[in-house]
Amino acid sequence: MRWLKKVTRVFERAESADPRLDLLARPGASCACCGEPLENLFSLAFIAPNVPLTEKDQHNNCAVQTEAGNILTPDFCRFSDDLFVRCVMNLPIRGRPETFLLGCWGSLSKESFQSYRDHFFADGSPPPLPAFSWIANHLPGVEPTMVACEMVFRPELRPELFVLDDTHPLYRIQTDGLSPQTLIGWLENMGHRPTG
Repeated sequence: MRWLKKVTRVFERAESADPRLDLLARPGASCACCGEPLENLFSLAFIAPNVPLTEKDQHNNCAVQTEAGNILTPDFCRFSDDLFVRCVMNLPIRGRPETFLLGCWGSLSKESFQSYRDHFFADGSPPPLPAFSWIANHLPGVEPTMVACEMVFRPELRPELFVLDDTHPLYRIQTDGLSPQTLIGWLENMGHRPTG
C-alpha cells in the first residue's frame, strides 16, 4: 500500500506542475490578453445561455415579472418557450486548494422557473426543491451535447448545477476534479492567456 501513496503523490505533483496555474494564484499577476487580475480567472461566467438573443432583449431582473417576449436579465432568460436561470458549477481543481467557479445557465420547466422566480423576489421564503435542468452553454473542450443536471436552489446564492450522467466528462470533473491542464485550456479557449 505504501507504493500507492508514493504514486499518488507523484501524480498530484505532476498535475499541479503547470507553472501557468501557479501564476493564476499569484496576487498581482494579470492576463496577458485583457489585463484581468489572474486570481479572478478562478471564476468565469457565460453572460447568456446559447440562444440567439439580441441587445434589445437585455433588461434588469424585474422585467422577468412584467415583460413579454424574449428577455435576458442578469439572473433570468426567456427565449420563446424556453426558460433559463443563471447558475454555478463548483469544480475542484486536482492538486490545488482553489475551486474553479463556472457561471453557466440551466433550463427549467415552467413550474420550476416560476417557483424560483417567486422565491427570488420574495424576502425570506424557503428556496424551491431541486429541479431537473439541462446545461444551456457549450463548455470549451467538452462535446456540445445535452447534459442532464439537478439544479439545487440555495438561499441568497445562485442555484448550483450537478451533472446527473455519470458517463459524461463534466460528471467526472465535478467528482474527481478538473485537471490543471484542462483549466488552462478552458481559459485559453475563453480568450485568456495566463502567462508571465
